[in-house]
Amino acid sequence: MNHIHCMLPPAINQRVAIFSDIGTIRYIGQVAGYSGQWLGVEWDNPTRGKHDGSKDNIRYFACKAGGNPASFIRPSAANLSYGRPFIEALIGKYVDATEDMKGTEKVILGSSAGAIEVEAPRLASVRHRLANIERLRIVSLDGQEVNGQGDDGAIANRSLQIEALDLSRNLLSGWDQVMRILQQLPRLKSLSLNDNRLTFVEEEICQFQGIGKLEELQLNNTSLSVAEVYVLGCVFPLLKHLEIGSCGFESLEWPSKEPAFVRLETLNLASNKISSWASLLRATRALITLQSLILADNAIAEIPWPDKSDLDPSASSLQHLSLIQNQIHAWGSIDAMSAWLPKLRNLSIQETPLVEENAGDARALMIARLPVLSIWNGSSVSLSERRDSELFYLSSVAKSSISGDVRIKDHPRWPVLCSQHGTPEAERPSGPDNLNSRLMELYVQLLTAPPPRDCTAASLTSDKPVATTIKVLPSMTLKTLQIKALKAIKITPGRSTTAVKLYAILHAPPSDSGHPSKHVVVREMDMDADGRKEIDFWLENGSGVGILIE
Repeated sequence: MNHIHCMLPPAINQRVAIFSDIGTIRYIGQVAGYSGQWLGVEWDNPTRGKHDGSKDNIRYFACKAGGNPASFIRPSAANLSYGRPFIEALIGKYVDATEDMKGTEKVILGSSAGAIEVEAPRLASVRHRLANIERLRIVSLDGQEVNGQGDDGAIANRSLQIEALDLSRNLLSGWDQVMRILQQLPRLKSLSLNDNRLTFVEEEICQFQGIGKLEELQLNNTSLSVAEVYVLGCVFPLLKHLEIGSCGFESLEWPSKEPAFVRLETLNLASNKISSWASLLRATRALITLQSLILADNAIAEIPWPDKSDLDPSASSLQHLSLIQNQIHAWGSIDAMSAWLPKLRNLSIQETPLVEENAGDARALMIARLPVLSIWNGSSVSLSERRDSELFYLSSVAKSSISGDVRIKDHPRWPVLCSQHGTPEAERPSGPDNLNSRLMELYVQLLTAPPPRDCTAASLTSDKPVATTIKVLPSMTLKTLQIKALKAIKITPGRSTTAVKLYAILHAPPSDSGHPSKHVVVREMDMDADGRKEIDFWLENGSGVGILIE
């Protein structure tokens, strides 16, 4: 991309870029000891800066972020860009085709980090077919240095039909510039503004209240305040999906009781600093249509029991909750969660202390504690798995040392489940209705090489000649079995670099003479295709589970 220099004098709060580094002009003027004019820039990436707006004990400007994110540059510095208008950026990406229409181009696959290069024949002709920009429905101008609409009406004159637009990481300085672009895109339903720093003047923004048909808005890493988010909820009354992750929020306390986001269905608050579950849930009560709440990578460690005023089942329509990478560590938080969210059907709670410390049993115990849960960590819960999980939970409670009122306090689902399945007895003999009689005993063996389909058990290559035995419910999913089996052999694979394969090791049929065979039949269990199937699809009591870590 060619770097463009501004034809007008630079202005305070104007956004600028030098290659991939984007910043905001906070100061224009002289710097003591140096001649000429300087720009004081606060960079989005604080490691790009050298100070906090002061130099040689003289303060020239203040930064909004902490640390030393600022530096001084000349207005005509090499590679300094002040951006370009929307239409120019659109044409630059989707129309300009400098390649030979009949030739080929070398294309680096975006997900390969430059490692994979392929030939793309007639790619230029594909670009040419996109030259009629009026027909584009989905447009990404991420990182294209857009600084505004350009001339008045420049976008409207094109009669664009854009329905989804990505303006992340651009040089837009304020929300007024965003609104003027939106005014000229009447079909727009989805807008991404991630990684921008937009000056927010409420009086200017409210002039555009109710414009367009916007239903989805992404504002991750935009340094907005909660009060500013609330105003946007009033300006865009049709919003259904909102992402405001990585904005530094510690809470979500709305500045007014007047309703905003009256149609919101999904709220993504990932990677903030929220620690209080109770105050957050009370804030979301105002979002009466909310169905999905994403709280991944926050600071929630405990879910307290709700007050009486929080127990109105009609007050919450939430059905999907993500608590991935939070600090939930106690089972009481799961019991309290059920009271807060009686309609919760889909829970994601990976990478929390509670799940990691109870890897083999966490799924069953959470299913039992959450009465309408139908999806746990992306895997469906069948009716048979629910029954087995509830029986397992009852058995676990019965074997504990607590009883009476303390038991009911610590396990509020105990009376309800006992009425459904009967009161368990920890020492009851095995029988057809006893959970112990339903458990499958499997042995787990760590393999060092892919096994042949037909072989002897002794020929399976393993670093550990003695297999580990585990007991599992037949309704357990393959994904859950993998977690339990790895824990049993004390293996913790890397999350991003390690591939784990599971093999079913089955006894071969008896020989013609009726003698037991020393051979086993080995089949790979396909985690991608069948990870949600119950394990009795492959295994029976006494089977083996081979684990190969690549």
